[in-house]
This record gives sequence, structure tokens and C-alpha cells, in this order.
Amino acid sequence: LKGREIGLDLADGMLQQAKVRDAENGIWVNGDMDALPFVDEHFQHVFSSMALQWSDSPNHVLAEIYRVLAPTGNATLLIPIAGSFNQLKRAYQGAGLPVRLHELASAACWQKAANKTGFAIRSIELVTEVDQFDSLLALLSSISKIGASSAKASTAYSLTRTNLAALSARYPVTETGQFAIDYHCVLLGLEK
Repeated sequence: LKGREIGLDLADGMLQQAKVRDAENGIWVNGDMDALPFVDEHFQHVFSSMALQWSDSPNHVLAEIYRVLAPTGNATLLIPIAGSFNQLKRAYQGAGLPVRLHELASAACWQKAANKTGFAIRSIELVTEVDQFDSLLALLSSISKIGASSAKASTAYSLTRTNLAALSARYPVTETGQFAIDYHCVLLGLEK
């Protein structure tokens, strides 16, 4: 396995897509980031982009990453944080609908968890990305893929056409008529 990339996902469908895109270079493993299916001190580098927010515990998921890193290993982690999706939160509230968004931890929370785990923080950067969509439905679909939609809130009501219309009416659009959404992220460079 030396020199090969190993990808991890809990969802079989995502693994199948990854295998189709990179069948020759990658090894794809079904597993949970909160219980990594790898032996201690196995990897020199761990990279994660827009996935760790799914974990219920920054402390636990970072401890798992620390565990599987070699003694001189490092990690590069891009994690959505609190403050993301404010346009959507305000639209839910303005439409009188329950906010259907996953609660995201703050950058300070992730930094504290990294320190607690034993990582040395070699870099920390706050990054804001803006995505734009032609429809609110396309926007909602995109953020559900990164864990922004809350399963708890989805039981409170279904997103009917009426609810979607109410949400769309309250959502601010750009001058070009697109639906923009901000991702506030922390980019952590960690060393074991």
C-alpha cells in the first residue's frame, strides 16, 4: 500500500463513485471516521476536505486521526465551521420554518480539540468560499452532500412545494438572480 492513496467513506454510493473516477490509483475503504479501520501509526499524511463536520465530536475524530498517523505524520483538514450558511438560516427563520441545518463547531472548538489531542498546529487559516446556484433546490442538494442538512430537523416538517416557495421568497438572490451560499471553513495544518 506504500505510495497509494486510500480513500474512506461511510456511504457505499460515494465509494462507488470514487472507484469509477480513480480505479487505478486509489484504494477505497468503507468505514467511519470516528472509528478508523486502520492500525495505529499507519499513515504519513491524512487529508480531509469538507467531511469532518459529520462527526459528533471534534475531540474524538481528531484523536482517531492522531492514532493512525505515523510519529512524524501530519494532517491537512478543511472543515466547515459555525457561521456558514447564514443566508439559509435567515431564510428559514423569515419563512417561519424550522432551521434544517446541522450545528457546526467553531474554529476555536476545532483548534482546542487539536491541542487536546496532542497535535502541534503548524497552520490555521479561516477560509470563506461562496457557491452560487440557479435554484434554491440545487443549493439545498449541494449542502446536503456535506452534512449541512440536519436529519433531526427533517422530521419536523417535509420540504413541500409550499415550504420551498416560502423559503425561496425569503432567500436573498444575487444581481444575476442566483442563490449564493457562504461556506466558512477552518483549514488546519497539524503535525503529530
